[in-house]
Amino acid sequence: MVRRIVVLLIGLSLVAVSCGSSGAPSSYEESVEDFYLRGCNLALADDPQFENVAAVCQCAYDGISAEIAFEDFEALNNRLRDDVGLLSDPDSDSVAREALVIISNCIKTVPAS
Repeated sequence: MVRRIVVLLIGLSLVAVSCGSSGAPSSYEESVEDFYLRGCNLALADDPQFENVAAVCQCAYDGISAEIAFEDFEALNNRLRDDVGLLSDPDSDSVAREALVIISNCIKTVPAS
């Protein structure tokens, strides 16, 4: 169950970043955070497993932006647009694996409310 949520979270969040941006960002700027959080919140909004969706999403963004270089984040986004199935085997992609670990940790550690 957690793995499904993690896949949904990262997939929709990254797609939201690429589709929503009018100009291609070159760093973790405010618009990237806004699109990430919007996509993340939409992905998890109706899931009863999460009471504190905003905190999980913020934790995930903070972790990704602190631990993954923007260029790697952007490249992962491009790879996911070409092959979202990449997330079914994240061990084949070190950046996807790192992002999934960050998001999983947020899901496990953010308090319910």
